Parts: sequence; structure tokens; C-alpha cells
Amino acid sequence: ELDRRLFRNTIVLACGCFDVLTVGHVHHLQEKTFGNLLCVLITADQFVNKGSGRPIFPEKQRAEVVDSLKCVDYVIINPYPTAAKAIQQLRPQIYVKGQEYKNHLTPALVQEVEMLNHVGGKLEFTGGEESHTTDVLRRLGVCT
Repeated sequence: ELDRRLFRNTIVLACGCFDVLTVGHVHHLQEKTFGNLLCVLITADQFVNKGSGRPIFPEKQRAEVVDSLKCVDYVIINPYPTAAKAIQQLRPQIYVKGQEYKNHLTPALVQEVEMLNHVGGKLEFTGGEESHTTDVLRRLGVCT
């Protein structure tokens, strides 16, 4: 059950795999200027589509790492393939995505934005450098 404190705040929702946490992920999550309560959805293992051998870490471990960040107030493992249902249920005022999505609206993001508009929320893009787990793994020679 959701904590009633959620409804007295400006809820900022972020969603992602967060497989190997990078400084780009941390900066993305720290950008709390859009609200005062940050809820992070972790993509469930079964919905991670980053390629063979991914995610590297299981959902509960990924959630624990993200939850350890001071800027994060709540972490939820998302039981759905997109964030649309969670947006419907949580009704965040702000949904944040990284800059890389600004010119790359995936089908999932289109669905999420439609639901966000339905609940009266707003999409915002965080600034800063892009930093992707896949890029880090490629540099380490772990994936191609």
C-alpha cells in the first residue's frame, strides 16, 4: 500500500533498468529540481531488453543499489513492461527521462506520455551527460 505522504508532495517519477549504476544515472536521479519526492521504477528482469546476459544484476539488487542513493525516496520494481500502469497508479506530477529520449520517442515512451497526459502530469528531460551501462560494458569488453 502506498504511503499517504506521497500525496502531499510533488512526485517525480523516474524509470529504468539501472543495471550497472553510472555517474550519469546518479546525476539523472539527483536532479530533483522538478519536485520534492523521487520515486524510481526499476524495470523487472523479465522486461529488460538490453541483449544477451542482461540484466547483469537481478531486479532486487538493482533496486537496493538505487534505494541507497540519498536523493531517492521510494523504489518500486515495475511488474509491467512499461511505466504506463505505474503512472496511472502513482499519478506523478513529473516524469523524468534522460536527454537521450528527447529526440528518440520509443513506443513505450509514447504510451507512458499518453498516460502521463491523462493523469495531468508533465514530461521533463534531465540535463547532463549521457551515461549508459551498455557503453560501460562495451568498454570493458563484456558485450558487443
